Amino acid sequence: MSGLPEIQTDFQSYVLNGGDIALEHVVSSARGSAEQRLEVYYQAYRLRLLEVLESNFPGLRHMLSDAQFEAVGNAYIDGHPSRQPSIRWFGDQLAGFIESGYPDHPEWADMARFDWARDTAFDAADVDIVEVGQLAELAGTAWPGLQFELHPSVSVLELHWNVCDIWRAANSEEQPPEPARLEEGTAVVVWRKDLVVCWRSLPDDEAAALTGALNDRDFSELCTALSRWHPDPAVPARSAGILKQWVTDGLISRILS
Repeated sequence: MSGLPEIQTDFQSYVLNGGDIALEHVVSSARGSAEQRLEVYYQAYRLRLLEVLESNFPGLRHMLSDAQFEAVGNAYIDGHPSRQPSIRWFGDQLAGFIESGYPDHPEWADMARFDWARDTAFDAADVDIVEVGQLAELAGTAWPGLQFELHPSVSVLELHWNVCDIWRAANSEEQPPEPARLEEGTAVVVWRKDLVVCWRSLPDDEAAALTGALNDRDFSELCTALSRWHPDPAVPARSAGILKQWVTDGLISRILS
């Protein structure tokens, strides 16, 4: 007779991977064979994971048909079993999985990336943000070496398809546009302000500056990066405008001098 730990281990292995490893622990009944009784648990587990993917990737769910989403979801479950204690994080590798496994549908990967950025922004830590008035309190000599700690929810994506428009229309219960490749890649910043997840497209110069801030570049380095797009006399005004926009949006949680 098998001990309880062995039965539990075999049952877990069956639920995760299928096969016949747990059959010896289950008896048939008038209601169903041992195989049928086990299959209930196997399918229930996978259906729960599919429900999680639907919840975590609403834009992708709108973009795909029922059959497509089920096929992608089941393939992902097979290739990337849940490893986190919290099921909330199931799907963290879905965008990369789609990118490599479905190369004919790069728009799906873009949407998955956008969905995941929105989800992680909502769940990010709640911290204070810098107010506009705090900028005026900074000494002029300190500005070149300033670094900006961004809110934990902030991420910058490089998107090549109109997934933001599709997501917005679907969320508003409007007819979404057909997937269309953008003429040029577009940088999009995603963040949370209070309890609202926000996003907006970034012009190239601001995208470079924000990426620099995410990588701990100081203010002088951000200004130098802006000179790629602007003549030197215009850089101070442009950098000040960008910084004020970040503070207004709630992107900066701390200024380090």
